[in-house]
Amino acid sequence: MSLKNEFIKMIMYLNSNFAIPLIADIFLPPFYKSGQPKNMQFMAVFLEGGATGISYILIPVKKMEAYNALRPQDFIGKKPQEFALEFGNEDPVRKMISLASINAICQHVMKETNFQLDYVTDPLGLLSVEKGKRWTNTTFKTCFQKKTYRSIMSIG
Repeated sequence: MSLKNEFIKMIMYLNSNFAIPLIADIFLPPFYKSGQPKNMQFMAVFLEGGATGISYILIPVKKMEAYNALRPQDFIGKKPQEFALEFGNEDPVRKMISLASINAICQHVMKETNFQLDYVTDPLGLLSVEKGKRWTNTTFKTCFQKKTYRSIMSIG
C-alpha cells in the first residue's frame, strides 16, 4: 500500500471514529516570488476545537496565481477531512492544504484521546541510515508503519 493510501486510510478511520471539528480559520501568508521569508514559510489550518495543522509552503512560482486565489471563506466552516482526503494530489496547492488538514485532524485526535507522545524512541534510529544508502519511499513507509500508523490506529 502506498503512503498516500495509508494516510487516506488513517483519515477515513479517524473520521468514522471521532468527531472532527470544522475549520475555524486558515492562515495564508503572502506569496513571494523570490522565496518565502523565514517567518512566512508555513500556512496553517485552525479547527474549532483549537487544534492547528501547519504545512510548509512549497509552491512553485507557476502556481502563484492559484495560491493567491485561496480565500479563508472558502475553508471556514468546512470539514477538514474533505481537504485531507486530497493527500497525494499532484497539485502543490491542494497538497499543501491537505497536509495542513491532516496535521490539524491528528492534533485534534491526539488531544481528545490524551495520546501519550513517545519521547524515548529515536525515530531517526528506526531508519538505519548508513552512508551511501538511498532514502526510499519504502524506507519511510516501514518506519511510519512501525510507530506512527500503529499508534494512531490503536487510539480508538
